[in-house]
Amino acid sequence: MVTAAGIYYVFHDPQKRAEIGHALHGADWRWLALSWVVYGAVETLATVRWQILLRVQSIVVSWVRAGMIVTVGLFFNMLLPGLVGGDAIRLALLFRTRRARNCGAPFRWRWIGFWDWRPLLCSRQW
Repeated sequence: MVTAAGIYYVFHDPQKRAEIGHALHGADWRWLALSWVVYGAVETLATVRWQILLRVQSIVVSWVRAGMIVTVGLFFNMLLPGLVGGDAIRLALLFRTRRARNCGAPFRWRWIGFWDWRPLLCSRQW
């Protein structure tokens, strides 16, 4: 509902729609294409990381299925309030498709993400 309200707020005003159209018309499409390629690489690496976390737990899914689970989880992370909605959906998809007993991958995913920032923080000269 919050997302729908935000979209309505932005697009209900004809003047705002004209401004958005003008900004998109003036955008450099090479930068847009580069951003799509880079973001595609980010999601591909996220799928590789998800696949590694699943295989460590002896849960075998295809690369396509792992990519689907990552994409659906990303969608629900953006849609639902909080950051655990996508992880809950990932678990549900994993249980439904593979009847996996040990599904700690979403927890490990968050734990690794939580500690990813530490080397950057510790390397900074205060």
